[in-house]
Amino acid sequence: MKKIELKVNSKRVPLNPFVTLFFIRTVEAMAKSLRGGAKPRKIEIKIS
Repeated sequence: MKKIELKVNSKRVPLNPFVTLFFIRTVEAMAKSLRGGAKPRKIEIKIS
């Protein structure tokens, strides 16, 4: 099972199952569409 963790200002934000699945599928689709992202195993995003 894939998981996602969202932190805002270093505080964990709980996500319900629908939002979790939405984030995972959306980010995977974006990564797969990029050159070099065809088969992502682990995706890390950090916004500062």
